[in-house]
Amino acid sequence: MTISCVAAGLHSSDLLRQRFKICSELKALCDMMIVDLGYSVTPAVLMLDSLLNDSRFKHLGFIDSGCIKRMTSLDSPLNDEDSKRLSSFLYSLGKSDIKGQIKLIENFRNIMAEKEEYYKHEYTKKSKLNMTFSFCAAAVFALAVV
Repeated sequence: MTISCVAAGLHSSDLLRQRFKICSELKALCDMMIVDLGYSVTPAVLMLDSLLNDSRFKHLGFIDSGCIKRMTSLDSPLNDEDSKRLSSFLYSLGKSDIKGQIKLIENFRNIMAEKEEYYKHEYTKKSKLNMTFSFCAAAVFALAVV
């Protein structure tokens, strides 16, 4: 029981950390898409497949190029609203001219920058609290057993 309390606190903190790392990687992905669209007209599916194979995007393994072809519900560590926003963004890729795609990507990147700051703040604020409560709960259970 003691170990499960500590594990729950660690899991909650790790989830918050993953969220801001995902947002950071999504920002970098957007930057690379804009660069790619600026000098070539790579189809969205090929561009996304190529970029997601980059080792810098290790937290984006839940994304595949099939999201561009069909609107799907992503199973991501992000909250439901952000997962839906990401799904909608991916589905919209490749469905307009280059200027429209660049604007779409820039807007999504700006949203992810805001979300990254939000998740980073939440992680900083709540990770210490999660750990403190999990260790306190573990200590209480340990004392109750003794």
